[in-house]
Amino acid sequence: MTPWDHAENLAYIHEHTGIPVASGERMYSRWQFKECLERDAVQVIQPDLGTCGGITEVKKICDMAYTYEAAVQIHACGSPLMVAASLQLEAAIPGFIIHVG
Repeated sequence: MTPWDHAENLAYIHEHTGIPVASGERMYSRWQFKECLERDAVQVIQPDLGTCGGITEVKKICDMAYTYEAAVQIHACGSPLMVAASLQLEAAIPGFIIHVG
């Protein structure tokens, strides 16, 4: 397991295995996501509505991921309300790949 804040290690793993890397449930800002996306360290982002600033901020993160051709799987952890909000957001974003819950 490689922590998200070691973007160079995540990029290395993807580059040498070809396996898409999914991460982001512990990222708290769009700038953290941007660093990983710019390095092509993460191919599937997993922002969490509860830790990334809510629906509007996560929507911005998802739109940014789309410009880097990264897929999105919202990290829907928590109450049924959080799962419902995550499903609504997933229905409205480009790049949505899967809902796990």
